[in-house]
Amino acid sequence: MLMIGKIIGALVGYWLGGVYGGLAGFALGAVADYFLSPGDTSEDFAVKVIALGAKMAKADGVVTPDEIVAFKEYFQIPKSEVKNVAKVFNMAKRDVLGYEEYARQLVKLSGNDRQVLESILDGLFYIANADNILHPGEEEFLRSVAKIFGLSDADFTYLLGYHSKSLKDNPYGLLGVSPDISDEALDKHHKTLVKKYHPDVLAGSGACKTRVAELEKKLSHINAAMDDIRKSRKAL
Repeated sequence: MLMIGKIIGALVGYWLGGVYGGLAGFALGAVADYFLSPGDTSEDFAVKVIALGAKMAKADGVVTPDEIVAFKEYFQIPKSEVKNVAKVFNMAKRDVLGYEEYARQLVKLSGNDRQVLESILDGLFYIANADNILHPGEEEFLRSVAKIFGLSDADFTYLLGYHSKSLKDNPYGLLGVSPDISDEALDKHHKTLVKKYHPDVLAGSGACKTRVAELEKKLSHINAAMDDIRKSRKAL
């Protein structure tokens, strides 16, 4: 874990207070390390991410153990800290603030960094799909957060296709385009996605290896979907 994560974990643990805060510190530090580059010092960032994750898990009416595990997996939380993340989730569920306020605060705390904000939304999608179903309430929640984050409809559509179980075998759905898109428009869209999700966008930023690996995975999916479409069009 980067030193900044440890510092944020300690600060947020103190902010939450008591023994509970101390227990949560390590898990919060791990979340901060996933997003923040060395030099970032916002003590609120990690707890806001976890709070928004808790609101996401609650969007379908109930927070399940699978959703806690999904949060742990996406943000690389050690097994020993899963119970502590669950405690933070429970704290956020009782908070009077709505998810919109958490989302707005994350825009500010991230410096309106679109890469960071989309990574947070990506994590929320991962939590939503913990039960292999994207419920209507969850999709509505995700669309609302994407709007607050200032992400485009195209950004949201791509993530929806990337995470949708029903679209995994649909290359057009994965790319977030209609099957009747022209070759020229498709090539332009593909180039835009490649530029956006190429791991080089994080070069020199100090981003953690997990985030870089996630971009590599997305780029692989994008190129595979594009290859499938090209092959199918040539066969016509």
